[in-house]
Amino acid sequence: MRVLMIGDVVGKGGRRAVSSLLTDLKSEFSVDFVTLQGENLAAGIGLTVDTVVEMVEAGANVITTGNHVWDKREFIDHLDDPYLPVLRPLNYPANTPGRGAADDTGPVAVINLIGRVWVGEFDSPFAVVDDLLAGGFGQGKPIVVDFHAEATSEKAALAWHLDGRVAALVGTHTHVPTADSKILPEGTAFVSDLGMVGAVGFYPWSQR
Repeated sequence: MRVLMIGDVVGKGGRRAVSSLLTDLKSEFSVDFVTLQGENLAAGIGLTVDTVVEMVEAGANVITTGNHVWDKREFIDHLDDPYLPVLRPLNYPANTPGRGAADDTGPVAVINLIGRVWVGEFDSPFAVVDDLLAGGFGQGKPIVVDFHAEATSEKAALAWHLDGRVAALVGTHTHVPTADSKILPEGTAFVSDLGMVGAVGFYPWSQR
């Protein structure tokens, strides 16, 4: 089983890159399942139905999000649409629209969490994911976690907490890829941040 997890896809440039490259990447690396961090899909902030459909048609199986999931208000009602494979962080209050985990979208179960350090006041991601796993979520499937958080220490702490209970935990949010990918002692894959897919920026020197 090969899973490709894509970091924050930002705006039109990011979507174009995914649409043009993902099919070939899936073929080259025999990818079975794709997750994509989509909270910046629409003009760099939030999501729309059209941008979600564009990414699904490009090959994404599940789209995870973070704090910007609420920024396009017209999309909030679509978080409960069973035909749109979009998750919002699991550790929002229970009555929040949408769902934070899915084990019915294919051969891989996906959990979406958000951090609390320098991000906001949310339920404990540690306690919430413990409760979910204790209830039998994803039984018989590899489980991957997108932890949308700022602090690398918080991401690493949760990865060690879940070591051996999930297949992988990847960090998203900062748009900066980290060179700390590793397999933890009990077999869980971890990297602090996947980085982003999008324009380099306004500074030509940054492309050197």
